Amino acid sequence: MHLIVVHGYILSGTGSNIYSANVARTWKKQGHAVTVVCQDPFANKLPFVDEFCYGTDNIPSTQPAPGTIRVVVPDINGLLLVYNYDKYPRYKVKTMTECTIAEIDAHIEATAEGLQRVLQQGADLILTNHIILSPVIAARATRHIKVPFICKLHGSAMLFSLKPRAEELKPYAIEGLRNCHKIIAGTKYVADVALDVLKNEKDAIGLEKKLVIVPPGLDPDVFRAGGPVDEQQNRFLASVREFITRKPNGRKSSAIVLPPYNTPDLNSKLAEIADSYDQRAVDADLVDRWIPYREGEPIICYFGNFLDTKGVGEILTAFPSILKRIPDARLLLVGFGRYREHLEGMLKALRDGDFAAFQVRRIAS
Repeated sequence: MHLIVVHGYILSGTGSNIYSANVARTWKKQGHAVTVVCQDPFANKLPFVDEFCYGTDNIPSTQPAPGTIRVVVPDINGLLLVYNYDKYPRYKVKTMTECTIAEIDAHIEATAEGLQRVLQQGADLILTNHIILSPVIAARATRHIKVPFICKLHGSAMLFSLKPRAEELKPYAIEGLRNCHKIIAGTKYVADVALDVLKNEKDAIGLEKKLVIVPPGLDPDVFRAGGPVDEQQNRFLASVREFITRKPNGRKSSAIVLPPYNTPDLNSKLAEIADSYDQRAVDADLVDRWIPYREGEPIICYFGNFLDTKGVGEILTAFPSILKRIPDARLLLVGFGRYREHLEGMLKALRDGDFAAFQVRRIAS
């Protein structure tokens, strides 16, 4: 089968990026021919990608070979539309709430043109990601071609784009989902958010009939449970050292000076610090700062993007109360993002017992 993934972003990092990459890799393992239509200009460096096509005019006229992944990056005129702002090399970036309707329409048209060229080779199924804009892109690209497409919902598009700008963006969601074969949510919470956001349109879309919950899976080739803690930590630290050798420009705490909490425009100052190092590289001093974990030690772990909307700040707020009940508990925050320096400031305020500083840094975003 020729299976297509439509994802408007890159294939590394967190969230839907990793989801899209892993779906493609799984289909490849199953022997399918896979095309990923995305905006990753560096996808040719990913070990699981077999073929790379940059630009709409360079899309081949034949399907990829069975058991391989071809990545196609359509030309979108250098403007990347996102739900949460972040920097992406080679692109001017604007959030969906800041874009003009003309910019959104141009993005849909450009990506749909690229997808149409892929579909000329023949296809069996299209997987789209996010409630906007991939489903409407697929709907328009398949207008005269009978290829079914499904949509995998993720929270960010609904919470950070569709809700704040519902009147203007809902028509795109409705057009896409109305033509969608199935709509997948990873959790009941995400399904409930979709039903709430589109409560007045769900019958016209057939949302409740199309909606299915498929919980996230785990790849046993990547994640292995169990094993001695010391052995696992040594493997982890060896991996960190190797990563730092390849990408040495990660955050180094000795090079960071956080501005006082009463600094004017604190949020911008903290964002400047976050831009001073490679967000997607391991901390350059992580091995030196690592405090070993012990067998049976109670650990609370956050794994994800460092965004104020993800709840990581609430974890810090609650942690002193947790320590009162479990004095030897440890908190491990794993991720990256422009909210990192806010969190570092909040941690410093907790250590100093400075409630005012904690509160200011908490709301600085």
